[in-house]
Formats: sequence, C-alpha cells, structure tokens
Amino acid sequence: MKPELKKFFIFLLKGIAIILILDFIIGSGLSFLHSKMKGGERARAYYAINKSKADVYVFGSSRALYHYHTLILQDSLHLSVYNAGRSAQTMLYHLPVFKMILKRNKPKLVILDINENELVKEDRKYDLVNSLLPYYRQDEAIRQSVDFVKPGYRYFRWSNILPFNSSIFAILLRAVRPDKSETDINGYIAVHGHRIKGVSLFDNCNDKYEFDPYIISALEEFVKLCKDNNIKLQVVTSPRFVRAKCRKFDLEKVESELKRMNANYINMAANPKYLDKKEFMYDRAHLNYEGSIAFTKEIASYLKRAYKFD
Repeated sequence: MKPELKKFFIFLLKGIAIILILDFIIGSGLSFLHSKMKGGERARAYYAINKSKADVYVFGSSRALYHYHTLILQDSLHLSVYNAGRSAQTMLYHLPVFKMILKRNKPKLVILDINENELVKEDRKYDLVNSLLPYYRQDEAIRQSVDFVKPGYRYFRWSNILPFNSSIFAILLRAVRPDKSETDINGYIAVHGHRIKGVSLFDNCNDKYEFDPYIISALEEFVKLCKDNNIKLQVVTSPRFVRAKCRKFDLEKVESELKRMNANYINMAANPKYLDKKEFMYDRAHLNYEGSIAFTKEIASYLKRAYKFD
C-alpha cells in the first residue's frame, strides 16, 4: 500500500473513532439530562413510560390531556390515575407507550380518548413518531414502530445523539430549569378562558377520507392488549365545539371499527350538553378548566356504574 493511501486510511479511521466517541459521550449526556427534565410534555412522557404506577391511565392527544381531570377520577373511582395524553399524538404513539408501561405496571382501567379523524390517513401522523426516538434503544415496541414509519432510521441506530436531535435545546433547558408555564396534576393540564365566541358550523359535505390500515391495526392491538391483560378499557370521543353539516364518515368509521373489536365506546363529540355551553369552551377542539371538571365528573360517574374494581 502506498504511504499516502495508508496515511489517508489511518486519518479516516481516526476520524471515525473520534466521531463515535463524541457521539457516545454527548448522546449519553443527553440521555441522562432527558431523564432529569422538569416540566413540559417530554418530562411527562418520560415519567409515564418509566416511573408511573397508576391504577388508571388516560391515553390520547391534547384532548385527553386537557379533558380528564385526574383528581376527580381518582376521588370518584378510589384508584390512582395518571394522564398520559400528549398533544397531537395518535395510536402510532399510544400503542408503543402503552406496551412500555405494561412491562412494569398493569393498570386496572385504561381510558382511551380517540379523535374523530383518528383512523384517517395523514402523513403528519407519521412525522409525529419522532417523539418516540429517545426510547428507540430502550424498547422493542418503539423500534418496531419507528422502523415501520421511518425505515431509513435503522441505518443510524448506532447514533446516541440522533434520537435527541430535534429536542436538544429543550432537554438542556428543562434539565436545569423547570417549565412552570403549565403545572400538571398527575399528567392533567388545566387551560383557562375562551379563544372562540361560539360553536362553529363545519362544512364537511365534500370531505373524502382514506383510512389508514396501519393505524386501524394499532387500535386493534391496543384493544387486544387490554383484553389479554384483563384490563378494563373505555374508549371515548370527547366534546368538540363544531357542528357538522353532513354525516361524519370519519367518526362513523371509528364507531364501526370499535364495534367490530367489541370495545366499549362513548361518543360525546357533539353532545349538546357541552356544545350549548360557551363557558365550557377553550377553543374548537378543547374544553377549558370548567368544561373539563363537568366532563370528568360525568365520565367518572359512568365508569363507577359500568365497572367494578377489586
């Protein structure tokens, strides 16, 4: 081998070694700081996945996060409750997180708040799986979910930094300074006030839906996990301050699939008890604090009648 070529290969190997060492050191540091975050959705997700030991879990998007007051459920059911809702997330997130929780804790009841368009195919739902990357090395369920959604990621699984690539600043900030902008109560977040003046009329008459078989499969697996582990499951679509002009085929699909899966389901999306009360509105998609209290009390009352707990 020519001396120049030999020098190049030695230089290349040294460069690769330095990159791997730095990746390990920085990635390990970020992983440690990620576990020390205080406040915010990432810290709540970490706690739900790695530390929470509740009798009851609430899963869903921000509508779960804002709508289910954990202390009201706790006082009514006489069971510990944690709200594992996370903004904008779907079954692609809820299923692997539920699997991780089940490895160390088996709850008695799961409440799954499901959106009307949960089963509709949308590219953005797959992009949101990035929030699972910090747990990629931790659990096979996460790896399976990420590898399906982002097949190219498996070629970079060696990296310790990449899982935190989109949240480095947030991790560094929240590890040293708690996020006091929103104080959670066992995961539940209260939002106050009103952002809209009344219920909107939504023209959905020309909407066409393509349903996602992978998300439907994730929902079915979620239901099956509850049945296999003898966990009571209540699926709910909570109120939304919108009236549709035509039939909501996305919601009808949710109802038909849950009926096929033999899952207990309550549809309160257009319940007039809430739609007719402006004081319960935060925005078109969410109840405010007053609305969440009224809604959680109603759900808790239903759960007490519907289920018996040992």
